[in-house]
Amino acid sequence: MKKIVLLLLSLVNASLLFSQELYDSLLTELNTKYPQEKTYLQLDKSYYSPGETIWFKAYIRTDVPGSQISSSLYAEMLNENGNVLDRKTMPILFGGAASSFLLPDTVKSAKVYIRTYTSWMLNFDSTLFYTKPVNILRPEAAAKTILPAHYTLTFFPEGGDLVTGIESRIAFKTNDQEGQPFAVKGNILDAQGKTITGFNSIHNGMGFIKLNPVAGQAYKAIWKDISGKTQETPLPAARSNAATLSLSWANNGLSYTITRSPDVTDDMKEFIIVAQQQQQICYAARINLKTKTNVTVPIPTDSLPDGVMQVTLFNKASLPVAERVVFIKNNNQYFITDLHIIEKNVKKKGRNVLQIDVGGSLRSNLSVSVTDADLDIKPVAGENIYSQLLLSADLRGNIYNPAYYFSSDADSVSSQLDLVMMTNGWRRFNWEKCPRSNTNLKPIYLCREKYLASHLCNCQIK
Repeated sequence: MKKIVLLLLSLVNASLLFSQELYDSLLTELNTKYPQEKTYLQLDKSYYSPGETIWFKAYIRTDVPGSQISSSLYAEMLNENGNVLDRKTMPILFGGAASSFLLPDTVKSAKVYIRTYTSWMLNFDSTLFYTKPVNILRPEAAAKTILPAHYTLTFFPEGGDLVTGIESRIAFKTNDQEGQPFAVKGNILDAQGKTITGFNSIHNGMGFIKLNPVAGQAYKAIWKDISGKTQETPLPAARSNAATLSLSWANNGLSYTITRSPDVTDDMKEFIIVAQQQQQICYAARINLKTKTNVTVPIPTDSLPDGVMQVTLFNKASLPVAERVVFIKNNNQYFITDLHIIEKNVKKKGRNVLQIDVGGSLRSNLSVSVTDADLDIKPVAGENIYSQLLLSADLRGNIYNPAYYFSSDADSVSSQLDLVMMTNGWRRFNWEKCPRSNTNLKPIYLCREKYLASHLCNCQIK
């Protein structure tokens, strides 16, 4: 099946590129022709023994709630080498599908994996498939492969780039050889070895610093890894003739700040900012910075659904110059249920009847996992249906323990979630302008490659 990567839209006059209608039409066409499906898998328990049956329920969600694209779901059980051990095909009914796998009694590894996808998802990058690890209990502990120690520290300027003469936040994130975060602290030095500021991780190896880069100056971070070895990481180089985009939460409201360099070309003095969720524009504004260098504006979010919002800043030439993702959490994806025990029997093979009531006229498709209470095994933490469908499926990069960010509405958790947004890239699509020679008319391409590693589109126009 042909992989969908690019959508070429008709040429339009450059002046029209600043209209909300154009961006709205781009997203509408993208949403109409290339809607996205996400899947999540619930297992009946957290650990299995060889020879047991793995019962599972899958949930399928589209960009447009209540709609359905595919009629069948495919599930594969893989070993640790990625080889398919078994495969299932299930009908999708009311956004869900269910089946089971028989775990081979000859399995030697401590994990197998279940991968789910639809035929529509085959049009896109295979890394969009949802994969869930399944833990296996074994009498003899399998020898764990010890990977060579490797520690990384990565910096992410807010909006995408540092700009000379403008103070910006730079988020950072740590990872070891197994993708696990670790606490870190260190100092930021300039090229002459002068300490500019110190830094400490705040949560799960993440944190941020503020830096006002000087033109022609290079910066680096000096830090120590878990073993105590001193490491050095260069910071991204700063740009000139550019603008920054910063988002912040205050008094339960979201606002953005645009700041441009004092001496910029005319195309960097007028902007349009577009915010979208689920490929629907939820905010758009024209910004005139001809006479001033910065502006701060609120974005109304009270009526928005829960999920990731992409905010992109375009200059007068319609080039995306800065981008930031933020999570909207209005708790409108939750509903209250009541569990009633209609019939209880604790005898062996006794009949038990449970009833789940959902208030109002809400249509629901639910599942319940029942596990032996005598097993002293804690559930595997890390993800849940909220974190997968609302967060992980829309962000590029590994998120450590994503379910944690849905465990509380405390301000501290919200601040930590914003660090996740600053250190993980948007993967739904990329805005990019590809110029055409010998004309002032320029087409717009939307890259639909979800895991596009680069911000640039490798387009060639003949």
